[in-house]
Amino acid sequence: MFMGGDFQYNHSKNQVFVRYPYTNFPWVPFEDLGEDITIFDFAEKNTLLDDILYEMCGIIDTSDINADILQQVASGPIGSGRKFVMECKRTTELLPEDPENWWNYGVSLRLARRIDQAIEAFKKAAELTPSNPRIWRILGETYLVNNETSKSMDVFKTAVENIENTMDTFTLKKEKSVYENIISTLGEKNDLSQYLNKAILMINKKIGWKG
Repeated sequence: MFMGGDFQYNHSKNQVFVRYPYTNFPWVPFEDLGEDITIFDFAEKNTLLDDILYEMCGIIDTSDINADILQQVASGPIGSGRKFVMECKRTTELLPEDPENWWNYGVSLRLARRIDQAIEAFKKAAELTPSNPRIWRILGETYLVNNETSKSMDVFKTAVENIENTMDTFTLKKEKSVYENIISTLGEKNDLSQYLNKAILMINKKIGWKG
């Protein structure tokens, strides 16, 4: 993969894929951009990538896009739509062994309120990258959205087990922040909140937090 301008490119299985450099933006097969588009002029002619970006931004008209929205989307999409979902799905079919593609697909489905399908996509991503605490946490959060509290607890336990084996400070701090937000939403007396409070204490020790 290499970056050129505002695009990222990837060559895999004799196909060229392209995307904008935003979190969860799907790899789009170059052939999907249009029959009359070439590698030399697609930056000017393509509309599909723009349409996906607009859906991820949760906007309809191009005049609604601004720097603040793009900054938010840099950390992850805030909206979804048909083209975003379908291109994510297509990439899982073309490159099914890449967990990032299933992760993107799950995000697009969850934002489209297709929670059961999102869970299956996240489960596939977790299967392909079982030591990744973040994907297990996202799966746990999605079970929560679906009011499946028992399954959510089981998945969060797997996430925390992986956190215990993580030495990356950025990941530890990121997951701690998310756990704190979950506790704030659920309330301190919730069983999952109490479990995550213990996980936060463990994370604090790993990163040397003194309080």
